[in-house]
Amino acid sequence: MRPLLVFVTAVFSLSAFGALPSYNVVDLGPGSAIAISENGNVLGSTNGQLWRYIGGSRKNLPYSRGSGAGDINDVGQVAAEGMSSGQGSYEAFYFDGTAGHTYTYDYNVIALRFRSINESGVAVGYGLMPGDVGSDDFCYENGWQWLSPWHGGAVTIRNNGEIAYNREYTPYPEGMPNENEWKSIWVGGRPLAMPDPEAVYAYPINFTADGSLVGCYCTPTNSPYVCNINEHWFTWNGQQFKIVLEGTAETPLVLDFMNGNSNGDLVGYDLCIDGTLGSVSDLESAGWTITYAYDINDAGQIVGTGVNAAGETRAVLLNPIPEPATTGILLDGLIMLLKRWRR
Repeated sequence: MRPLLVFVTAVFSLSAFGALPSYNVVDLGPGSAIAISENGNVLGSTNGQLWRYIGGSRKNLPYSRGSGAGDINDVGQVAAEGMSSGQGSYEAFYFDGTAGHTYTYDYNVIALRFRSINESGVAVGYGLMPGDVGSDDFCYENGWQWLSPWHGGAVTIRNNGEIAYNREYTPYPEGMPNENEWKSIWVGGRPLAMPDPEAVYAYPINFTADGSLVGCYCTPTNSPYVCNINEHWFTWNGQQFKIVLEGTAETPLVLDFMNGNSNGDLVGYDLCIDGTLGSVSDLESAGWTITYAYDINDAGQIVGTGVNAAGETRAVLLNPIPEPATTGILLDGLIMLLKRWRR
């Protein structure tokens, strides 16, 4: 059954750093929209039931224990995380475009989590082996492949097959808190040197359509607040870092971002779009309150969760509205075509 699509205009308010873009909000039905591909395919979850929204139609996938994390590619293949039935642990769900496959306690693994899938349908994630103090990376491509002998967490995969993952301290240095366990980012089996020698730990977020890595590294701060860290959000194109947002030791930055795109846009509870910083609270308009933004593609489409005027939590797709200058150019072109047609 096709979902009821409701189109409204959400006009962003002014943030501290300027005006965020405007969007049309598409109501995708109950639940949360958690991932979007470059061509606009959407993955969502409603009380654990996974579904896809493709070509204007929403259809359930054969899996009902989703945990709210997953990824979808342009051909509609899905890699997601779920809760194992009766075990209280995680399991991995893979949809090959036709059928679903669930992987849980196979291979002596007590928890499997898919995090990302590329355009070739290769999915990556991590699992917890019995007796382990940390996680180990795995890859699925017509079979399982363990990626590293050390503890780490595969987070995202490029279309060329390169994988970005965290590498943990093993064993943990004495006195190191759990939240600092992720020391470094590795890409394609090699450590990625951060641009700041004072970086104490770092983590990858996702690869973008152009192959750039979105991530964050942290440095110490002089502030007694926000866990004594300062975040530096960046993109890395394989050769150079580009800092998107960062604070200072005196004025640290701690933000909530879930994903980013090739343009350097970042979304989560906080937003950074076209260099403008704001939050999802700036998305209130026409009876809608956007509560979280999970993903964004290079076209600027955002998926997430919103509450409508009736107080219902809905999955939403936000399509950017062309800027007035762009709209004017389009109208000028249309007028010229009409003039020529009349002749």
